[in-house]
Amino acid sequence: MSEELKQFLVPPENEKHLLRHFMSDPTPGGKFNPDLFPNTQALLEYIAQNPPLNCFVQANGRYAFLYQTAENAFAGWTGISPRNKWPEHALIPGERDGCSIYTVHIADLEKTHTFSVITNPPEQGQYSILTAFPGPYAPPLPNTTLPPLILKEAREFWDQHVFLILDKQENKT
Repeated sequence: MSEELKQFLVPPENEKHLLRHFMSDPTPGGKFNPDLFPNTQALLEYIAQNPPLNCFVQANGRYAFLYQTAENAFAGWTGISPRNKWPEHALIPGERDGCSIYTVHIADLEKTHTFSVITNPPEQGQYSILTAFPGPYAPPLPNTTLPPLILKEAREFWDQHVFLILDKQENKT
């Protein structure tokens, strides 16, 4: 991958959203492994030194990068799961960021070696990170302000997936 793809930054206005995927934030969802990614700087250093496994451009022009960590260093715990993996009685309707979603309460989140980084299109060779999260790519929540193609993709995805909510305070390692 070209050097241009290794220039990432986290604008101050995006830092709060990104931090919800680190262990220090109590927001439910996927969390980065604090041994590998204790903070956003560690994440930036990792992606600057490691090529992505895959990269594609979303319909809205944003970039999605998928990374994979070494077998001996997991990226974190994934906070989403296919909906069909759970019995109907386990699905709890809810809302997140103004969107209707389903959640499932579980004892432990599943470890993952993959993580996704979503950016704006590059400006002067730099990619501005909008969010990053452990696990495979997931489109944004189906907010009606999304462009029609992204909204359709988001609705189809989130109709088939749930957020996983940890029943206790800490993940098992």
